[in-house]
Amino acid sequence: MGSSARLVGLDAWAHFSMTPLTESEVLALDPATINRFDRWATDQNSAAAGKRSDLGMNGPIVTAAAMTLLLPALDNYRSDYFKHSAGLGFMFLQVNILNSAGTDLVKSVVKRPRPYMYDPEFPLERKFGTSALKSFFSGHTSASAANAY
Repeated sequence: MGSSARLVGLDAWAHFSMTPLTESEVLALDPATINRFDRWATDQNSAAAGKRSDLGMNGPIVTAAAMTLLLPALDNYRSDYFKHSAGLGFMFLQVNILNSAGTDLVKSVVKRPRPYMYDPEFPLERKFGTSALKSFFSGHTSASAANAY
């Protein structure tokens, strides 16, 4: 748990020390500088798809919390699975905390612009937050990989 706390602290420091791009830097972004295999994503922005994707990414954290807190309270401890659900849930939660903090730390250090930053039709005012510079690597993919093991 101590390593998780240190990683979360380091991630918070890196996140809050980021500075968003200025308007001139945003306007200077050129889609021709993106890898060819990533260019298709510059005009693929759907709020509905983003919400569905976030649900899939955040669902495991809710599951871990439920395993840790609710399942032991609901069962009378006859089943071996339920006897160990709190420990398994805690490990599951720990994996998700480490994965989330590690992923966000790398994103804060790399500062790769998200594909929508290159889309001239995307609203300019939504391109100025620090999350606009957190494209690499995918939090959704890392969460899926972490929870698959």
